[in-house]
Amino acid sequence: MFRTTATAAAAGAARSAQQDDSDRFEELPPDPKPASAIASPTEPRQELRAAIDYKLSGNAAFARSSWAEAADEYRLGLASLPARPVPRRKLDPTSGQPVTARASDKIRPERVRPPKRRDPPPTPDPWSAEPSKLDSSDEDSDDKQDPNLIPAPAVEPIEEEEVPPEAEDIKQLRAVLNGNLGASLMKMSCDKEAVEALTDALTDDPNYVKALHRRAMTNERIAGWSGYSAALEDWRKLSKLSKAPPSYTHIQRLQKLSDEARDKETAEMMTKLKGLGNSFLGKFGMSTDNFQFVKNEDTGGYSMNFNQNARK
Repeated sequence: MFRTTATAAAAGAARSAQQDDSDRFEELPPDPKPASAIASPTEPRQELRAAIDYKLSGNAAFARSSWAEAADEYRLGLASLPARPVPRRKLDPTSGQPVTARASDKIRPERVRPPKRRDPPPTPDPWSAEPSKLDSSDEDSDDKQDPNLIPAPAVEPIEEEEVPPEAEDIKQLRAVLNGNLGASLMKMSCDKEAVEALTDALTDDPNYVKALHRRAMTNERIAGWSGYSAALEDWRKLSKLSKAPPSYTHIQRLQKLSDEARDKETAEMMTKLKGLGNSFLGKFGMSTDNFQFVKNEDTGGYSMNFNQNARK
């Protein structure tokens, strides 16, 4: 009897333990998501820490007028950031090859016309006052009303590329580093490299006023038709974004410089082309004097007229 009582007590303890485990299991929260699926709010800051340190070192060097050292620090900061996402080409789910169709492409739906059975033409009645007229209907006109036309399935346009999303703080820091790099290169008179850095800054932040202002000034120093026209475009955008827009007089002066540079470069190009043309046309007894270029004052372009008796 003692053995039976002990056995019953052990069985009761087992059932009690099993019930406790069951209750404890029901009270547990659901399994958490993997750590890789949860973005910690402090993770981007840890990722940007090195780039921020390089930026501060570059600012200190810039304040000491150490332009080259500042540029190196800004470049190191850019190198420590993740690369800018590039557009990814979508793949065709069936073939796995890159999609080449653009979203603007329109594919016309075609209509398939089933073969049409023709009846033999009726025999004219020689005794009739008016011979019966043969069927002369146009096949193309039947296409609009023929109910047998089968419309081809419509093809939806396909987007060719998609740009992966990127954290906003990374974009902003990259824009600032490129903007500061452009300022350092301006101090070193490396104007073309400065324009490239400032353009990269505006790629991440198109409304970055400081970068626009620096690029406008740098393009003015580069001068020439391309430099003046690019600077003019930036100044016009600044007039809409900046609280202290450039003066109307400055834009007008820059427009005049751009027009003068365009006319000068066009004249130089025409002179070079004329010399090259004379060396070739002389073999055929002609010269560029046979070709008269007339400038269109409205568009700034040129039209060409041929005058066969120009050399006489």
